[in-house]
Amino acid sequence: MSPSGTMMAAGFDPTNGGSQGVPQALFATQIRVGDNRPYAGDKSGQRFLLMVGPEPQMVAVMDWRTLLDR
Repeated sequence: MSPSGTMMAAGFDPTNGGSQGVPQALFATQIRVGDNRPYAGDKSGQRFLLMVGPEPQMVAVMDWRTLLDR
């Protein structure tokens, strides 16, 4: 995962556990740095499950005390 939220792929050498080659961009996601890895890949490495949703919203309630009477 790149810092901008793009899913990346690189070759993998199972003998030493290291990646090989230059990572290539696969697709853009809504995942941001610090989201605690909200994705998983299947065993084949051909599919991904991503936890995505709408952007968080902030709601300001003005004169909230009038809502207490309801």
